[in-house]
Amino acid sequence: MILKMTAMLLSQRERYETPLADPGLMPGVVEEALRLDALGGVGIPRFITEDTEVSGVPVGAGSTLLVNLHAANRDERKFPDPDRFDPRQENSAQHVGFGAGPHVCVGQTLARVELQVCLATFIRHLPELRLRDAPEDLRMREGISAGGFENLWGTW
Repeated sequence: MILKMTAMLLSQRERYETPLADPGLMPGVVEEALRLDALGGVGIPRFITEDTEVSGVPVGAGSTLLVNLHAANRDERKFPDPDRFDPRQENSAQHVGFGAGPHVCVGQTLARVELQVCLATFIRHLPELRLRDAPEDLRMREGISAGGFENLWGTW
């Protein structure tokens, strides 16, 4: 999670510079990183136990659905201008990057604190941190739930 957040922020330098300019935005920066780049894999599989309907589409018992976190966190009904990075957005923490309801990650509070502490440490000690490679040259691990980079090199 730390690596993906750092890459996401450094891939557009102004994102990394936001908490440099205003450390009070650190929680919002972390929430937007979580919202815009659901830090786990692409989605969460859910086994359907009874016939139901999802957005008007019938889904039969025994089916498996893949809940797409990236799409959910960009729902225009919930997040105006959903592709824009906005650490001042009041509802950015209402993303589903850690799941929801009975499937919510029990470690989400710890993960948020870890991300904030790491980012604060980076900007304090490495304000000139940059990606060595162009963002388009970063290679993701293969697999539907891999959710990470093969490697990530930085310079400062």
